[in-house]
Amino acid sequence: MRQKQIKDNLRKFRKEKMGYTQQQVADYLKISRSTYTYYETGKTEPDLESIQKLAKLFDVTVGELLGSEPSPKAVRSPSSSRSAWLLSSEFTPEERKLIQAFRSTSPETRRQIRELLVSSGKPEKKEENNS
Repeated sequence: MRQKQIKDNLRKFRKEKMGYTQQQVADYLKISRSTYTYYETGKTEPDLESIQKLAKLFDVTVGELLGSEPSPKAVRSPSSSRSAWLLSSEFTPEERKLIQAFRSTSPETRRQIRELLVSSGKPEKKEENNS
């Protein structure tokens, strides 16, 4: 029963709450995407350190992630600890506003923003100047 709860919660929190891709979560955990996929499909379970990191990333308690305590809401607003991190970090006020705005968008809008950022970050081909 616990394994079903973990895999279902991982997928739910990743997609519905945060709008992350499996690759983004895997990168955060410093594991391969296929390893993270195994967590979501129930082929393997994350170790305790990964469970703690995932709970922090998804802004839920370890109990909520494991399904041993109910989540107040399927999708809830950022907790005070998450907000404190945002405020205490070295982000500029503009960066904080952008992060908060990004978090309030739909998963589809987040996907589009990520695509735009990735495509705009690719180096442009330099045109040869024959002067």
